[in-house]
Amino acid sequence: MVITRKKEEEKPSERFCAQTFIDWYNTQNRTAYAIQRADLVFPELVGNTNWDYVARQDGSDGWFGIEVKNVLREALERRSSDWQKLCTQLKEKIQTELRGTVLIHADATIAFPQQKRKELLHVLAEVIPHEASTLQMGGLKDIGPAVAAKFSVWPRERSTLDEYKQWGEWRPSRLYLGLDSRQGCELKLGVSSPSNDNLVRTCQERLDKIFDPQKGPQANRQLAVAKAKGADSTVLLLDCWLVSELRLFLPYTHQRLAKLKPHQLSAIDHIYLVGGQTVDEVHSSSLVGRRP
Repeated sequence: MVITRKKEEEKPSERFCAQTFIDWYNTQNRTAYAIQRADLVFPELVGNTNWDYVARQDGSDGWFGIEVKNVLREALERRSSDWQKLCTQLKEKIQTELRGTVLIHADATIAFPQQKRKELLHVLAEVIPHEASTLQMGGLKDIGPAVAAKFSVWPRERSTLDEYKQWGEWRPSRLYLGLDSRQGCELKLGVSSPSNDNLVRTCQERLDKIFDPQKGPQANRQLAVAKAKGADSTVLLLDCWLVSELRLFLPYTHQRLAKLKPHQLSAIDHIYLVGGQTVDEVHSSSLVGRRP
């Protein structure tokens, strides 16, 4: 399988993740590594299987290869876009039924099956005007339960201790409405902090693809090229974007790694989770004689 990559395809998020790791590593080890795009260091790699970055220090011939895999950012951006489109369609359907400017605070980690999009649109068009009529300025109302009552595949999240008596272990995922203004007839998409359960679910879906036991990790094939080019060590970074609570993702990451055969990780010496300014190592090959 040929993986093509061009110089101009570098994503700012990849560099930010790699730089966060290098800054952390240099602080931990009193080193002065700097990163460069691998296809700038090895131009012959352009258009062929390669990895993201070369990390080396001035005055040293040794270097290590870094590959970055996105865990959360792309999924959250895609789902946020889905909600924006859904909100636009809702506005067209129910705008005349609203009194004031209503905000729908959607958790961007909540995914809905695209084949169920029309059904969800219909349910929200029923629920929102009714629930919005009781909103007070500055207040929020959770309409997740009302949506779940009419939409069977609405996701669920873990209940708090106070909610356990009503819902048991799992309750309908929250979806808040707020009244931004009593003027006009408007529906806008607001901002909502994702729940930990939904973040973990999103992370799991992505890790299933990154560490697919049938195909084997793409990163292993990429970093094998780094080894062939002379890398002293290789590093796979799992970019968790701005989420610094990396402990949320550690158990499932370990579970996915445990399902892989040794040869499927043969070219990956170290695996780290990176989120915000936090770095946490989740895998270190026993075959490595020195840390990167």
